[in-house]
Amino acid sequence: KMILCRTLFIFLPLLCSAQDYTEAPTVKLLTAEFFGPRYPAADSDVRLSVDGGVDERVPDLGDLEIANGMPEEQLILHPGGRVVYDIPMIDESGKIDHDLIYVMIKP
Repeated sequence: KMILCRTLFIFLPLLCSAQDYTEAPTVKLLTAEFFGPRYPAADSDVRLSVDGGVDERVPDLGDLEIANGMPEEQLILHPGGRVVYDIPMIDESGKIDHDLIYVMIKP
C-alpha cells in the first residue's frame, strides 16, 4: 500500500501535466473600446502619399490582436521617410466634429 501511494504521488503530477493548456483555443473575455474612429497606417483610404516606406504584413499577429481587430498590415517607414494622411475632422454636415479635435497618433 505504501509503494502504491508513493508511485501515485510521483506519477500523478506527470499525468496531469501531460495535457498542454496552451493548445486550448483563445477565449476573449474583454473588449477594447476606442474613443474615436481608427485609421490604419498601412493600405489606408486616408493616406495621400508615402515616400520612403512600405506596407508589410504583421509577422506574428497573436490571438489577442486578432480578437481586438488589429490590422494585418503595418507601415514600415524608413529613416527620412514621409507619409501624408488626410484624416477627416468634420461630421456629415460639414461642421467640425468637436469630439474629434484631439487626435492620437500611434507611431
